[in-house]
Formats: sequence, structure tokens, C-alpha cells
Amino acid sequence: MTRRDPVDTTTGPARRPAPRRDHLVATAARLFCRNGFHATGIDRVLDEAGVAKMTLYKHFPSKDDLIVASLGAVADESRAAVDAAIDAAGRSPRRRLVGLVDWYAGQASSARFEGCPFHRATAEFSDPSHPIHGAAREQKLWLRGVLEGLARGAGLRRPAQVAEQLLVVIEGLLAAAAAGALDDAPRTARALARAVVDGA
Repeated sequence: MTRRDPVDTTTGPARRPAPRRDHLVATAARLFCRNGFHATGIDRVLDEAGVAKMTLYKHFPSKDDLIVASLGAVADESRAAVDAAIDAAGRSPRRRLVGLVDWYAGQASSARFEGCPFHRATAEFSDPSHPIHGAAREQKLWLRGVLEGLARGAGLRRPAQVAEQLLVVIEGLLAAAAAGALDDAPRTARALARAVVDGA
């Protein structure tokens, strides 16, 4: 699996991280995920981050650019967590498939779960051609690719179909949990994942 490297906006032979930019992106990601993209104004982000508007526009020409960067940061964290969850599930590709769905169920049932930021992004920016919508779609396609790779490694027939079925399980789980419509997300997700894998 391949994770994206964080965007480096510095120049010159010795590139170094941009602490203010990273702090701004992290703050924006936290506020956008908690309160929504349209509902969170730039002034609120700047106030929380403790940076001037000049710093914002030095790195991001618009709020949309900041949103795309914040989704990228969330995606990087998510991808690292997914890698860790897969590794923790053991060496068996079948167990890794079920374990990954189980991990998502644990996230969704956590008291800290505030909904999937990528779901929110596609809801608030519904035009498929919008860069923000595209950033969210990219993350979901990445997850489908991870699932397909695991299914292929497990020697399952029709790995692409298995990946799509498990993606539907995960995405439905996240949406239902955000709406408070699940009583036992882990047990439900685990049962569905096993049914998909065992039936493949």
C-alpha cells in the first residue's frame, strides 16, 4: 500500500517542513471535521490557529485550497491508521480483510466519532468536478484499492467485487453510525465482513 507524502511547499536544496502551514492545516482539519466546511469560516480557523490572514494566503489562495489540504492531511492520518490496523490483524489476508472492517467499526462506535469527513465533503461539495469532491473520492478509491489488494492476496475469486462489497459495508457503517442508527456496529460489521469473505 502506498501513502501520499505530505505536500511540501518549501523550496531550495534543503527542504524543511513549514510549521505554521502544518499547524494551520491541522487546525482547519479539526474544525472542518467537527463543524462542517461551509459552517466554518476562515476567521474562526485563523483565530484558533493563532495566525494572520497573510500567513493563510501565503500558502493557500482560497478557502477551497485550504479545505483540500486539510482533507489531504486527514487522508494521510487515515492511511497510516489503516496500515497499522491491517498489520495488527495478523498475517492472514482473510483476517486482515475482516480485521480492517472491524477496525472501522471500532472507530464508528467510538464516542469521539463525528462522522466521516469525506462523506461530509461530498455532501457539501456535490459537484463531482469540484476539487474538494475529488479529494474525498480519491480517499474512497484508495480504500477500495487496499481492500482489493487484500482480497487478491487472499486468493479470493472476483477480488474487485469483494472489495466493492466490503467498501459498501464500511461506508454504510460510517453513515449509519454518524446518524446514530446502529446499536452494535462492531458485531454487525464483523458478521457482514465474514459473510462476504467466506462467500467469495
